[in-house]
Amino acid sequence: MKQRLKNILKMENLLLFIPIIMVFIVMFYLMLRVPIQWDDWGRFHITSSFERYVQVAKDYYQTGGGRIFGTFLSVFFLKNKLIWAIFGAGLFSALTWLTVSLFKNRNKLGYMLAAFLIIMTPLPLLSETYTWICGFGYYAIPLLSFLLYIFFEKSTFLDVPRKTTVLRTLTALFLGLFTQLFIENIAIMAMGAGLGILLFSFFTHKKVNGSQIAFSFSTILGGVIMFLSPAYKTLGQTSEWVNLSIWGKVSAQIPDILYYMVPMCAIPITIILVSLIYKMWSSKINIIEKVLLSIIMIVEICLSYKRYFLSDNADILVFEKAVYIILLLAIPYAIKRVVTDKKDRNFLIFLYIIGVFSAAPLVMSSYFGARNFICWYFILIIIAIRMLHDVIVNKKIIYPVAACIFLITALWGAKLVLVYRAAARTEDSIIKIVKEYKENPTGVIYIPRIHDSKYFHGVNPPENPEKYHNIAFKKYYELDQDVQIILTD
Repeated sequence: MKQRLKNILKMENLLLFIPIIMVFIVMFYLMLRVPIQWDDWGRFHITSSFERYVQVAKDYYQTGGGRIFGTFLSVFFLKNKLIWAIFGAGLFSALTWLTVSLFKNRNKLGYMLAAFLIIMTPLPLLSETYTWICGFGYYAIPLLSFLLYIFFEKSTFLDVPRKTTVLRTLTALFLGLFTQLFIENIAIMAMGAGLGILLFSFFTHKKVNGSQIAFSFSTILGGVIMFLSPAYKTLGQTSEWVNLSIWGKVSAQIPDILYYMVPMCAIPITIILVSLIYKMWSSKINIIEKVLLSIIMIVEICLSYKRYFLSDNADILVFEKAVYIILLLAIPYAIKRVVTDKKDRNFLIFLYIIGVFSAAPLVMSSYFGARNFICWYFILIIIAIRMLHDVIVNKKIIYPVAACIFLITALWGAKLVLVYRAAARTEDSIIKIVKEYKENPTGVIYIPRIHDSKYFHGVNPPENPEKYHNIAFKKYYELDQDVQIILTD
């Protein structure tokens, strides 16, 4: 027992356990304390029964799209918030471990970096997927199931495909089908990944196995089920959007896609490109080339941080678009220059292509948000962590660097905890105000505004009584629809 405790307390093991525990604690608190918000207001009063959850998912398939599993789980978690907080904290803890464990070539610092990048997730993505029940149900869960399959199938890239077993085949079937019925762009990405793995295995190893065929088949089957939903005939098809040409639609969406792929993901991209700069300066290339490439990369990184800190994707200039495209193209170049292991390099390039592919369908979508880029963000985390292994070769600096990363992560985690605690207290005040109003209704109710709204998806109701979320807010708090809402500071 004493020996086991000593092994756990070894510094290298602490670098594994502490980040995972930190992620669990922070995410559990945030998810437990976050106020019910936005679309969740309108769904809260659905009857708590398995049969009713299934019926809601069926109805949504007809009117809202093929997000069957996402709808079912969102409604379930909405009625069981403690279970959601425990499950969600476990999910992000699993992702902390998974992003590092895809590769044999890794150092313990990777787990701390994974925790840092998960807790430091950009606020638009955090608020739309981590701490919004509806967004979590549609986006975070299929991310985990997809990466689990990639983990099981990594031997295709890093070694040779494993022999097919009944268990592996059934697992692939389940993960493939389960991943699909959540959100459209992840479903398309999973189909592309399944076919990509099949082709890679066939051309590289001259064979494919049963689990690869099972995953590819089940993702296609799931995709067919999803996109057969009659809702897609009219969903998002406004007259303005329908009248646009194909080029008009693509050109309208490209700026937002570039914003979400580059400035919003500036932190992992910075780690990737700084790794490239470090590798260049430790190589034997011409000094002029080193200086020029370093200056270009640093300037472009700084330009992306301008948008990152502003959280603003409005009026993106042509020059900025060019910068973001160059940064995107610099990522595979950095992988090629930094990662020395050929098999790891091929695996990372495959993940990069899949990440870009996850964003490709959005050029033809009339609406999307930061939440649609959760797979892209986590693929960047995987790339950054793997590149770190080939950059930090001096083991003496691992612990000081880990301590710095831990401190920054802990401080930001504490900041999030304070913001969410304040929001929860304001929600408690709203509940009290609503109760007092019902005892003496006047036709006007004054609702205290939850501050720091950028940390949440839509935590304050609109004052306009014709807006859906104004109606949903009143429905959630069981107020008459003719009551006027006025927000106060």
